[in-house]
Amino acid sequence: MAVDCQDVVVRYPGVGHTAVSGITTHVKRGSWLNIIGPNGSGKTSLLHALAQVLPVEAGAITLAGIDITRSSPLSVLSLSAARRRRQLARTVALMPQHPVIPDGLNVRDYVLLGRHPHNRVPGRHDAEVVERCLAELNLTAYSTRQVGALSGGERQRVSLAR
Repeated sequence: MAVDCQDVVVRYPGVGHTAVSGITTHVKRGSWLNIIGPNGSGKTSLLHALAQVLPVEAGAITLAGIDITRSSPLSVLSLSAARRRRQLARTVALMPQHPVIPDGLNVRDYVLLGRHPHNRVPGRHDAEVVERCLAELNLTAYSTRQVGALSGGERQRVSLAR
């Protein structure tokens, strides 16, 4: 997916602190971009803006041809645009460095929470998707282990599977 940032400015709501100021970059589909810098330089804030966790105050971010800084609420989008927005939400995710994982869950159950975290009983298709994710991330052998007993790197992979 191509990513375009044009003069992006991100401020924390209610605080006024400018976390990102004037970032411009283009990442071609299929390529990689490393974001490095000292503590407090805005790396995580930029990623939060890309994942639509933080609002973009100025500038524009385009992901896969969708301007996420100016997109309308889902309820007023055309059907095709609504589908594209949902697809975008399935494509872009933010994984924290230290994910909060509830105690007492095994790997399979924790990953299953990511399918439909609210008000829905998981079905057979959900179980199949979870098994596929576990296999893709080499976690099948860990599926019945408690998440709390895993190493930090293993927890990261489990969070990614979720």
